[in-house]
Amino acid sequence: LLVALATAQASRGMLASAAGGIAEAQILYRDLGLRPARAIALANLAEILLLQGDVGSAWQAASDSLAEAAAAGHRVGDVTARDVRAGIALAVGAWADARPEVAAALAGARAQKGGLPGPLCHAARLALVDGDLRAVLKLTEEAEAVGKSGDPEGLRHTARVLRAIAFARQGAEAPARSGIELATAQVGALPMYRRVSVLLDLAEAAAAIGETALALEHFRLVTQIGSMRGFRLATLDGMV
Repeated sequence: LLVALATAQASRGMLASAAGGIAEAQILYRDLGLRPARAIALANLAEILLLQGDVGSAWQAASDSLAEAAAAGHRVGDVTARDVRAGIALAVGAWADARPEVAAALAGARAQKGGLPGPLCHAARLALVDGDLRAVLKLTEEAEAVGKSGDPEGLRHTARVLRAIAFARQGAEAPARSGIELATAQVGALPMYRRVSVLLDLAEAAAAIGETALALEHFRLVTQIGSMRGFRLATLDGMV
């Protein structure tokens, strides 16, 4: 119940309340010896701490999650923890730290045949950093396809915008613009934390096709939401 409530709170941008609920839940799981459940709770806590801008605590929570999953032999927890660690490293530009986590999360998700949208999107982000646009297109196409059958966090929208960025960098303005327009039309319906992330990506995509005014509009919206809701990391990104 605590985790369900915290998830709902995070979806609405109530980060402090969500963090408190999940922190309480992971302590309860620890006391009950429920390591798999604690591993997932710690991974969720890490994601919220990252949104709040507490990168060090987020990495520690994700690492604790990984340790709990390993102790329990919980493969889903292992993939989840590594995917969260990948997201943290990517968020702060720690590419060397991100690479092994991205690879491990993606390999683990493929082996389990589940939970693929997150690892696929992180792999696509890393491919963008490397300038491997063909890989970005392939990974995001797979993420969108997988997301159609189960994507409660709305990651297929992230994939769509990353794909638009790749098209823009290839000089393919028409598909880039199409992806941007579709994602922009749907972004308002996403959970708050996903909305902020997609808006940041939309800003980059708009800038890549020369739509500077639209990019600035997205950045301003991210800064506004971040300031009101406590998304400190997103607020900093929106102000850069």
